[in-house]
Amino acid sequence: MLVLATPAPTPSVPQVSHSQPTTSSCVNTQPQARSVPIPNGHYPVTYNGVSFVLPFYDGISPFYLITRGKLLGVVAQWQNALTLVIDVSGASFSKVSSVRCGWKQVEDAIDDSLVKIL
Repeated sequence: MLVLATPAPTPSVPQVSHSQPTTSSCVNTQPQARSVPIPNGHYPVTYNGVSFVLPFYDGISPFYLITRGKLLGVVAQWQNALTLVIDVSGASFSKVSSVRCGWKQVEDAIDDSLVKIL
């Protein structure tokens, strides 16, 4: 018996949308025209209506927190992070000690309206 399988689609982060945009907020309330693929080894998470990514494993360090870039979240290894922040005007990122630490910081940034997809 021959079984044909179709490849799974490449996951991408859903667009951020808010029902009541505010002008004082840094959260991007405009729909994005392009979709940015999630780096390999990462998965999407949503917190308070904002989507971001986390790595599957805590052992692939170093980790980078991105709060303003093409994608938000914690990204493992610089080669994954650089395409999301380099040549992006206004990007904000920093090295973090662990996925757990970065996860907490991205949620705090979302709570404080300090994140933005650029």
